[in-house]
Amino acid sequence: MAISAISFSQPAAVPAGSRRRCKTAGARMKIIALCSATPGAGCTTIASHLVLAMQRLGRHAVVLDGDPRNQVRLHFGMDPRERDGWWIKDGEPFCFSDAAYVAAPALDAAQISAHFIPFGESSVMLEADSNYQTMVRSPKALEHGLAESAFADDAIVFITTSDQFSLLQYQALSIADEVIAVATPNPLWQLQLSRFYQTIRSTRAEHDNSFRVLVNQCRPEVRLCNDMVQLMQAEISAEVMIPLVLHQDQHVPEALATQQLVDDYQPAAQFAKEVDALALWLQAQLMDRDNG
Repeated sequence: MAISAISFSQPAAVPAGSRRRCKTAGARMKIIALCSATPGAGCTTIASHLVLAMQRLGRHAVVLDGDPRNQVRLHFGMDPRERDGWWIKDGEPFCFSDAAYVAAPALDAAQISAHFIPFGESSVMLEADSNYQTMVRSPKALEHGLAESAFADDAIVFITTSDQFSLLQYQALSIADEVIAVATPNPLWQLQLSRFYQTIRSTRAEHDNSFRVLVNQCRPEVRLCNDMVQLMQAEISAEVMIPLVLHQDQHVPEALATQQLVDDYQPAAQFAKEVDALALWLQAQLMDRDNG
């Protein structure tokens, strides 16, 4: 996978084998926060693949890693030893454009690029970092940073957050146009979602209707898994439950092991097709909101 610089306002062919920082241009954007009630639910993987799927639909998209574990970059082939990221950038805090990269899947005939902003590897504890202190002083630090970044007018910014409640997660959830909670069909899903729902309600309006639940890692060959999915679909309202289910696919961990997107590792994989369908659904939701 090649990583190189490109303008968000001008998607174009990306030369193979090159790598440099990504420049961007533009203004207003849509913000979609993806979060997990428990570790390993898959929001980082889903967000990373949604960026490429949305680019294929002609939308400018970028994934911003808001999780200190700094794992988004691993889906795009960045050297695991590299510490670069928006959280540790010198100079102005929350300067996302200066920390952005673009990756072009090698097997994509159309050379559609995927834009990502790694969190970075900090050498100090999160709470002791100057960026964290900036967030303590300014409850809208993340919002202001995104507003001042040079994203395209119609850009979609996917923000991944930690499964642990934090100040960074709070700010991401409070400014998101859509919040997608990724849940796995396990016997504890009610408790996990209930706790996460309280977190959502602490950051958003009481009657906010932008909170969605996405079921991931479904295993149709396992009866208990099927039962859990049916129970979730029965108990979660249709307005909240995303009408798509992502299934467990062996190509996902295999692709991550080789630091690629599934689209690059195995384009015909079930997960790749399901994420494309999710992108279509999401685009329709955003268009309905714009027109409504």
